[in-house]
Amino acid sequence: MANPTNNLQLHISGMDCADCARTLEKGVAGLAGVTACRVNFATAKMEVAGRVDRATVIQRIQALGYDASETSGRYQPRSRWQHLVELVRRPRNIFTLIGALFLAIAFVVQWQISTPVPLLFLLGGLFGLYFPARAGWAAIRSGQGLDMNVLMTLAAVGAFAIGEYAEAATVIVLFSLGKALEGYTMERARDSIRSLTQLAPARATVRQPCIDCQGCRGRPLPDGAGVYTDGPCPWCEAHEREVPVETLKIGDRIIVKPGERIPMDGRVISGQAAVNQAPITGESVPVTKRPGSDVFAGSINGDQLLEIEVTHLAEDNTLSRLIYLVEEAQAQKTPAQRFVDRFARVYTPAVVVGAALVAVVPPLFFGQPFLDTPAGPGWLYRALTLLVIACPCALVIATPVTVVSAISAAARRGVLIKGGAYLEMLGRVQVVAFDKTVTLTQ
Repeated sequence: MANPTNNLQLHISGMDCADCARTLEKGVAGLAGVTACRVNFATAKMEVAGRVDRATVIQRIQALGYDASETSGRYQPRSRWQHLVELVRRPRNIFTLIGALFLAIAFVVQWQISTPVPLLFLLGGLFGLYFPARAGWAAIRSGQGLDMNVLMTLAAVGAFAIGEYAEAATVIVLFSLGKALEGYTMERARDSIRSLTQLAPARATVRQPCIDCQGCRGRPLPDGAGVYTDGPCPWCEAHEREVPVETLKIGDRIIVKPGERIPMDGRVISGQAAVNQAPITGESVPVTKRPGSDVFAGSINGDQLLEIEVTHLAEDNTLSRLIYLVEEAQAQKTPAQRFVDRFARVYTPAVVVGAALVAVVPPLFFGQPFLDTPAGPGWLYRALTLLVIACPCALVIATPVTVVSAISAAARRGVLIKGGAYLEMLGRVQVVAFDKTVTLTQ
């Protein structure tokens, strides 16, 4: 068994709503040895603290219906087509598409022969229902309680039970399709933040002394103290070679040619150039950098070669901290989102209770039909309709997706917003005054 860890970071796949994040948090927090679990829905990242085995955490995540992988520092850009392909490859979406195919065939056959085909509708509904039912059961097991998946599962199962196969299959397949599209939207928004890592190059040209020089081995040393065998070569000058930025250490010297992006935070050792810092600071006017000046990863060298001494590691440079701040901003819930979450926690159980009362009270106390009759639908059908109509999925989904998309879109354009609460405040601004230098003054 792998060694327990004090801090574990994982990338979660399969999350398409804030309820998923809460289910994961509660499910993993219940593991023995876990002291804290935090899931950032906006970035699909999980942080686990405590003495817990990595495999145990991943096993619990998979049992809850999701998947996990190691977080990677370097973002690989993906096209819209690649996003769609990855979306289709997910098991949940494969089941949804199969269900939609059965549903479409059932409607075509029914239209051709003018007779319902319950088996095809049942097959389509079961494929569409599998993952919502699994997610709803995981939410109940983790202590999350009733969520939108539970509502839709109850409605679909009840509709199948009373013989409304077409309605049941249609509702649950459309619900699953909506979740798939939401997942696609969230992944696009998350990628806009990950793409900030591309502001700095993945490799740097480092200047290093010649070590263990094979060509000079055996030559008499200049000081007459023997022959050269290994270590720094006293004859060769420092040479340049490209290395991944993750391998650089504080004190290493890197070379940045004119027009290249500066790969690391550092201090200029030699050279003088105008550096464009707009990608980091937003300042449009290039800043002159000379020996002793600090430079930022992601800024662009202007017209002269610079030799720079690295002052921060790759995971601690200005760009990495900037990305971390944007991710933290996305994780902060807005007042509207906090209200919606509190509302949904009360509203969802209330809908289930209300639907149960609608199904039971009229037949018991007023002699109304419980099941459908030739004269019209029974009260069980009306209760199931209430479950579908009153499902708060659109309300719960809309707020976090809107906030994440807005912060991501702003970050792509060089505007960093500290969180959703400030985004809401910005929405109430009616006038912004700039002076002739385009400076915003409080």
